[in-house]
Amino acid sequence: MTLHPQAGHCWTARSAMCLSTLLTAMAAMPAHAALPSGNLGLTSFNDGKSKPGDLFQQFVNVYEADRFMDAHGRPRPVDNELQTLVLATFVGRITEHKVFGAWYGYEALQPILLVDADYTPAVRTGNGLGNLSVSPVVLQWPAQTLFGRPYFQRLNLQVQLPTGSYRRDRAINPSSNAWAFNPHYALTWEFADNWELSSRIHYLWTGRNSDPNPAIAVDYIQPGQALHANVSVSRAVGQHWRLGVSGYALKQISAERVDGRTRADSMERISALGPAVQFGTGRTRIMLHYYKEFDAANRSEGDRVLVRWFQLF
Repeated sequence: MTLHPQAGHCWTARSAMCLSTLLTAMAAMPAHAALPSGNLGLTSFNDGKSKPGDLFQQFVNVYEADRFMDAHGRPRPVDNELQTLVLATFVGRITEHKVFGAWYGYEALQPILLVDADYTPAVRTGNGLGNLSVSPVVLQWPAQTLFGRPYFQRLNLQVQLPTGSYRRDRAINPSSNAWAFNPHYALTWEFADNWELSSRIHYLWTGRNSDPNPAIAVDYIQPGQALHANVSVSRAVGQHWRLGVSGYALKQISAERVDGRTRADSMERISALGPAVQFGTGRTRIMLHYYKEFDAANRSEGDRVLVRWFQLF
């Protein structure tokens, strides 16, 4: 999701594959471009583990925020609220075919955005399909060992297509109207009996939006590059339950460009942490996460509740 404010912005993205993104319009504040949505907290326990087979996942991501931070991490003096609901459907396959010693696979993710923005001044918003994410190359390595304990890893070359709903006159759009390259490396380390540590480390590069909101640019906008990661630790409790803590963090590492100019005040960051629980039986998993955001800059700080249905075939 992308927000293009009429008079300014303070945004948060992802739920998503995350995927909820939120931005807010603010009088007398400079307008910024927005990063496309991505995976902030969508994946957690045993993330690096997989094997040949088919996978279906359904995500329900609810986000609410009433704190909007400036480029220095200070609250902006506004009384705005934003709620988003992102429904994301995932399908993927890991084959028996091996490349570089890893099983080859592919996957796709399609989000749908519903948004309720209570801003002053009011802004135009749009619900609908977000950008389709596809991964033509997924490499899942079989189990290895690290310090004598099982270690799993995967490489995923994900691309976002500018296929979602977008209108240049709207402040909040489900689509960024730009291509993006968002590869990641996922790992799981079973460092002790019944315990695991998982992480997913992403790099995000976004192309140009050549049909920008006229309040932001004339010819194009291009968000900066960013790094973001999910981290979790969990313990198996009995045969069906797993309890733990998960979190995410994002940091922009290069400034956005607007009509050939660099915007030094566009750098964004966000972190979040919260409890998580998983129930699993057979080839089905249900996961529930709560995230509390903090340390934001040029973004909102809010609360996120995520439900994930995970079905193997």
